[in-house]
Amino acid sequence: MKFCPECRSEFQDWAQVCNDCQVPLVDKLPKIKTPAHGKDHDEIVTIASFYHPPEAQLLSAKLKSAGIPSFVADENLVNWVYSYAIGGVRLQVFKSDVSRARKVLGLKGQEAR
Repeated sequence: MKFCPECRSEFQDWAQVCNDCQVPLVDKLPKIKTPAHGKDHDEIVTIASFYHPPEAQLLSAKLKSAGIPSFVADENLVNWVYSYAIGGVRLQVFKSDVSRARKVLGLKGQEAR
């Protein structure tokens, strides 16, 4: 897999440039520093999956408005044919933000993956 260092989206190995950010893709994501936390984070976990990207994007925007960094993974791999095959798109947050994110989104009893 290749990744966009800006939006952190995943791409297939043959891709060279992020469709949205127009930056070259990398093989490994760098650690990121967020102003809200002031420290490096390298473990990102999935808190929910959706078969349609807009659902994940709306909840990601809700988390970001609450000051919780979030990422929508696999949205560039999903289309109406492959969405069910790959498990849809994944809403992800830093491991340290899982409980806050669940509270903001009203997710209870779901395990982060």
